[in-house]
Amino acid sequence: MTPDLAAGTPCTVLPAGDPALLALARGERFLGLFNFSGRALTVDLAAYGRAGAVTLAPWDQVWL
Repeated sequence: MTPDLAAGTPCTVLPAGDPALLALARGERFLGLFNFSGRALTVDLAAYGRAGAVTLAPWDQVWL
């Protein structure tokens, strides 16, 4: 099993530019993005040390 997915691995809340966006780091490898709004959000992944962008549909979430 990947250590970052172990039950005791802490999650860290990361800064997000939109109040409807929750960004979590789980360990050093995983980034979770959660859209708590009824509108699509585009997130620039450079803010989290990654290349590209991801668009979250309303009420969507993704783990990268």
